[in-house]
Amino acid sequence: MRSGVLRKRWLPRGATLTAMLFLLAACAAASPSPSPSAQSSTVDLHGLAFGVAEITISPGDVSFANQDAVPHLIAEGQNGTQVASPRFTKTNVAANQTAIITFGAAGDYQITCLIHPTMNMVVHVQ
Repeated sequence: MRSGVLRKRWLPRGATLTAMLFLLAACAAASPSPSPSAQSSTVDLHGLAFGVAEITISPGDVSFANQDAVPHLIAEGQNGTQVASPRFTKTNVAANQTAIITFGAAGDYQITCLIHPTMNMVVHVQ
């Protein structure tokens, strides 16, 4: 027996590849995949206006990114007036901040800013 010589033990051919494929499959099975019906969108608020007049989404979240130096109060309604029975809670979006509103039910949502009544848009949820 020689001292100072290490003998290498090798796995049989293909065993390393099989082990790697097994690990990849296990990782893929463990990571959650997003629901096919959920969707996220972003609407910019800039120059006291919504960045788009309307968007169409699947049920899910819409991020309202306020790029103005003033706050906005987003609500369901038109021309600065909230509807009598809103489907979501009015949401304050501070200057240079983002707020997320969830649109869970299908339908058309008229969106307005309660502070700036000229800010109006529509979210179509299909």
